[in-house]
Amino acid sequence: MELLVYNRKKCLRSETKAGQRSIRIDRLGNMSLTTTLVAEMNLHDGSMISLANDGDNPKNWYLCCSDDLDGFPVRIDWTPRKTNLPYADEVCMGARFNSRWLGRKILDCAGVEGPATFMISQKTIEVEGNIYYRIIITNPIIREKKPYVRKRKTIAVSYTHLRAHET
Repeated sequence: MELLVYNRKKCLRSETKAGQRSIRIDRLGNMSLTTTLVAEMNLHDGSMISLANDGDNPKNWYLCCSDDLDGFPVRIDWTPRKTNLPYADEVCMGARFNSRWLGRKILDCAGVEGPATFMISQKTIEVEGNIYYRIIITNPIIREKKPYVRKRKTIAVSYTHLRAHET
């Protein structure tokens, strides 16, 4: 048996290889999919995504592309390609959809307070003609909370602005 281990070092943006499939979820319900997953699921603007939960094991969550109109509509993030060619070429930079209730439910199930990134299993499951991708919630990728520090240039400008009003 050959296992593909997803650890934190492999999942950091600077360390990841091209082709990693993941979903990022925050408490506001914003969910974003990576470009590789968008290509594999054959998503386009207006595609419908559904999330499913296993009734026997509530920690198992699945993602699928649904044909019916009961899913969440997907928005593809297009970015212009940076080339010197005279025509504009756009590149897919992932996809987004929203569900605050489901986002909070998945994060609570994983035991995560803030936003987290979850890897997607390479094995798919087919149920009633739909292909389901398993969301691995056992080892979420969480970024450190960084304190907000104001830039020095902004502070210097605000102090000079205040001194001008004092005189």
